Amino acid sequence: MLRPFVMTYVTWFKLLRDSWHSAVVSVAAQSLNVAAVALAGRALGASAYGTVLAVAAYYGWFCLLASFPTYALLPRFLADRRLSHEDKAGACASAFCITASLTGLGVLFALVLLPLFLRRFGIEELPGASALYAVIFALAQLRGTMDYTCQAAGWLPQWSASNLVATVLPVALLLAYVAGLGSMTPFGYVLLLVIAAVVSFGFTLFLFMRALGGWRALSPDVTMIGPILAAGRGPWIAVASNVLAEYGRQSFIAAYLVSADLGQYGVVCALSSWVTGIGLAVRVPAMSDWSRIAAARHLAILRKDLRRRQAATAVVLATVAVLVLFSAEPILRLIYGPDYVPAAAALRLFTVEWVLCGLGGWYWIMIYAIGHPWRIAVPNLAYSLPTFVLTYLLIRFTPLGILGAVLASVIGHLGWLVSHEWNFRAALRHETRLLSVPSP
Repeated sequence: MLRPFVMTYVTWFKLLRDSWHSAVVSVAAQSLNVAAVALAGRALGASAYGTVLAVAAYYGWFCLLASFPTYALLPRFLADRRLSHEDKAGACASAFCITASLTGLGVLFALVLLPLFLRRFGIEELPGASALYAVIFALAQLRGTMDYTCQAAGWLPQWSASNLVATVLPVALLLAYVAGLGSMTPFGYVLLLVIAAVVSFGFTLFLFMRALGGWRALSPDVTMIGPILAAGRGPWIAVASNVLAEYGRQSFIAAYLVSADLGQYGVVCALSSWVTGIGLAVRVPAMSDWSRIAAARHLAILRKDLRRRQAATAVVLATVAVLVLFSAEPILRLIYGPDYVPAAAALRLFTVEWVLCGLGGWYWIMIYAIGHPWRIAVPNLAYSLPTFVLTYLLIRFTPLGILGAVLASVIGHLGWLVSHEWNFRAALRHETRLLSVPSP
């Protein structure tokens, strides 16, 4: 009776073994991000660090255009090219060059509008913040596209090295700065981020060009531009809707609750992201593996492998959730201090979302691998729109506080999971019909 339950743990550890390098890098990257935030927050103080985060958040909103997912078709396209032994550098270069163009447009909008936006909301802009954040965000977008290409192509050593450098470098620079000067200014912190962004981008670009054969990595295939832009529309709606949900949730907490509530909510979100990130750290090789299986039209294998992986990650995250249910207060007190213990109820409620993420965190990879990236929009809208509306209603008109925001997120993720399952079945039905059509 317990054998199927035990086998899910065995499956997860096998996935961990098969994705050892990328999983370790994923967990290390998230842990280092948490360390960097804690170090910067302590060195700057709450007020100065809040100003830095506010400028970064609003800059990110204006740069939403730059996050257009030009990489949506790459997993399936690379798999098809691999089977036919065709050149794949042109498609990768096309995605990179389109990202560069959209990033430049997004940066231009932000440079013009950011100061007006900050003054409108009563936020003091850091000296030179627009120019410095232009460098940070532009290089981050370009590096992200190259990282995704490495993941889609199965170049996991390059992907791991790129992410490791990008996460270790900011922490190392922060430690050196604080150790040398004993204090930190907001301008100094942003300048460190610029240095880290420039170095990590240069390193990733070197790996990217080396993997694709030198300068061919920057020579786009113009025939791919149309399909790339068409395929990215659905995923871009998904990205935009998620930004809307998260930005709206934080705005409602800030508007109708006190600042301490927003801090507690942020801590619980960060801890939840770290836990789900560990459970799903075994996902990275699936992109390349599933793309090859989908290109060979082995749909039954895809379905079986998805269910196996879903069960493994969901059971592992459910186990962690049970432990947290009985120890939320001590965990918050140990990691963040007594000021955050009141968020224990919110942390307990978030554990439901962990299990939902364990089940649903695989779908977007599968949809991309099958070659239906436009389907990503619907599940993300099923999450973001209810979450946005429910967060407002529960915070504005009930005494739930941040529990209302967490409850809205859990309900939104339930709709997200159901929509993803429907999407996946629809994609498989479509591919099955194509297989049944005789070749001319």
